[in-house]
Amino acid sequence: MACEPELVEFDYKGGRAYVGLPNFIQSYFNGLEPVEQEFASCDMETFQVYPNPTSGTVKFGTEGDCDLGQRFNLKIVNAIGQNVVVLKEDISIDQEMDISELADGLYLFMLTFLGQEQVVKKVVKIN
Repeated sequence: MACEPELVEFDYKGGRAYVGLPNFIQSYFNGLEPVEQEFASCDMETFQVYPNPTSGTVKFGTEGDCDLGQRFNLKIVNAIGQNVVVLKEDISIDQEMDISELADGLYLFMLTFLGQEQVVKKVVKIN
């Protein structure tokens, strides 16, 4: 049978193992110092539109624990540059948006935050 354990003995040549063997070779870490980790900044690059691709509803959010806590205006443009949703104002990050009425294709979500910072996200709408 393939799952039967196979016992192996170690010959310590008269010595004894009191505590046990190490799980890994610790000397690999000799001379290494810990490095401070830089956390991702909470900026507009962390903003997400998901799920992507989508067949209906999209949500807005940020990566990780980042909380922009802001509201934004939204304009949606199709792949040939036509305004599909002219302007939706004062949308919060926790809102959902139904785009099931839009034809399948690629759309640019142009989000403008109150500080006039603009984020453009590509969203693919599929059926």
